[in-house]
Amino acid sequence: MCLRIFLLIDPGQIESHFTLGGFFFQMKEYEKAAYHYKQLLLGASDYHVLSPENLREMVAIGLLELFNIYRYTDGEIPFLPTGKELEAAGKMDEIEGNIMELEAEIFPEKKESFYPFAGMCMGAQSKELPGRLRTLKIAKPKTKKKKRWKKQKKKK
Repeated sequence: MCLRIFLLIDPGQIESHFTLGGFFFQMKEYEKAAYHYKQLLLGASDYHVLSPENLREMVAIGLLELFNIYRYTDGEIPFLPTGKELEAAGKMDEIEGNIMELEAEIFPEKKESFYPFAGMCMGAQSKELPGRLRTLKIAKPKTKKKKRWKKQKKKK
């Protein structure tokens, strides 16, 4: 298979992982599909071949398919890469430096609901998305504004 040759030459070729994940997903080979989709997630922050918009789209679809695999296997296959998988990919330092608390709703039929998670997988590349397309917006801490009193003119 030509895609496997690409992966032997360059294991970080996430477009091939994406294609193989979809291929195995259609064949209901969920374990193999999950492996390739997780490789997609693990390699997304280092992949600079695609535009940020296209990368986010690909990662969001991979996340959606991983979520479906998780549901179809009753949780036997984890939705996200495990600690061992993160460690093997050398991503633990990157993950530990970016831990945040986040509440988000996932709608399995809408890939857009996976955009915030895709942005996290993209790392610094998510900052290259145009502002109007960014969906992971963290509220800035509120600072107290000083009240300014307008000087009133004295009536004569």
